[in-house]
Amino acid sequence: MNNSFNRLSLGHCGRALSLTAMGLLVAFSFKADGAVIISPTGVISNTVGNESSSFGIGNTIDQSGLSITFVSGLTDYSAYISSRPEHEGVAPVPSFWLSPQGSTTGTIVYDLGGVYRIERAVMWHGGGEAPERNVNGISLATSLNATFTTSQTAGDFNVFGFAPPYNLNDFDLTDTTGRYVRLTINSNYGSENYTKFGEIAFAVSAIPEPSSLLLLGGAAGLTLGRRKRV
Repeated sequence: MNNSFNRLSLGHCGRALSLTAMGLLVAFSFKADGAVIISPTGVISNTVGNESSSFGIGNTIDQSGLSITFVSGLTDYSAYISSRPEHEGVAPVPSFWLSPQGSTTGTIVYDLGGVYRIERAVMWHGGGEAPERNVNGISLATSLNATFTTSQTAGDFNVFGFAPPYNLNDFDLTDTTGRYVRLTINSNYGSENYTKFGEIAFAVSAIPEPSSLLLLGGAAGLTLGRRKRV
C-alpha cells in the first residue's frame, strides 16, 4: 500500500511540476511575443551636435510634441501605433531636435536602459518650417556595448511624412538583441545647413534572464526524473 501511495504521490508531483514548467514556458512565450514601446533612457553620443539646448537631442526621446503619449515599457506597441499619434513640432516650446549649422549627417547612439529583443522603430518629423531640413535616409544598428565594437545591422530606411501633421514612420527592423541603438543620419531633404526630426521610439520584447531559464529547465528536468523513478 505504501508503494502504491508513493507512486501515486510521485505521479501527482510529476504532473504538477510538468504543469509548472509548462506555465513558465507559456509565460516566457507571452512575454517574448508582446512587444511594447519604449523611449531610450539616454543619449550616449551625438556626432551631429545640437543647434542649441532648446533644440537638443533629448527632445527626440521625451515624447514632447506627441499628440498621444505612451507609458514606456508598458504600452503595447501595435495598439499605440494603431492610434495614429502625430507629432506637432511645437508644444508650445520647440519639441524637436535641430542640428547646428553646417552639420547635417552623423551618428546618434541611444541607450535603451536594458537588453531587449529590438523589433521595430517609430520615428516622427517635427516642425513644419523648412521641410528640406527633415531627416531622409537613415541606418539603424544595435549593440550590447555602447562603443559598438560589435554590432548588428537593423536596417536602412527613408523617413517620410514631413508635411503636417508629421505622420509617424513605422519601420520593421531586422530583429536583434541589444541595449544600444545607433542611428546614422545619411541625408536630409536637401538642406546644406541643418537636419532635424521630432521623436524616436522602439518596439521591444523582454529577454528571459538566464536564472529564469535555469528554473524552467530545472523544473522540467525534475519532472522527467520523477517519472523515471515511478
